[in-house]
Amino acid sequence: MKRLMPLWLSLVVLAGAVMVRVQDPTIAVTLRHAVFDAFQRWHPRTYEPMPVRILDIDEESLAHLGQWALAAGPSRPRRGSPGQDGSGGRGL
Repeated sequence: MKRLMPLWLSLVVLAGAVMVRVQDPTIAVTLRHAVFDAFQRWHPRTYEPMPVRILDIDEESLAHLGQWALAAGPSRPRRGSPGQDGSGGRGL
């Protein structure tokens, strides 16, 4: 019996932890968010500038080409895959 006591104790603790996680009571959510916020204050993420370009299309070009002139289609195929020209992605 004494030999099985650590096994039973660990199973009870595991079952309790699973029940708390499944039910997700408000106190557990609040505690989890507080711990996360504390970790962010103790060791914040370092700022790394990202190369970003913001484009503005003028009204004359919109009137001439249309609103979705830069989208890929049969009349305007894509020019290579994203990342090929050094970009991380493309968007409108």
